[in-house]
Amino acid sequence: TTLSGPRGGAGMIVIGGSIAHITSFLCPGRNLVSDDLAIPMYKRITAAVHEHGTKILTQVYNVGSEMTSLRTRRPVLSPSPIPCGSAREMPKEMEV
Repeated sequence: TTLSGPRGGAGMIVIGGSIAHITSFLCPGRNLVSDDLAIPMYKRITAAVHEHGTKILTQVYNVGSEMTSLRTRRPVLSPSPIPCGSAREMPKEMEV
């Protein structure tokens, strides 16, 4: 896939909402960067953007303690075992 229109003009494109781990999967339609199946899609997008001389990056995030296991049926992972005030679920501290 190639982009149409004039080249140049944008210094960088930021793709937001790329999920770091399946335990942060809030809703369908988000990119899961830890899944190898996402690699071809990222390669296609990157090639199309680079073809126009523009840089591209993605915002990778993990919801952490704000997540609930009711959505994913998996343990909530967070940098520390401190529950979020709204979710009130004790997260599992992530390991190295």
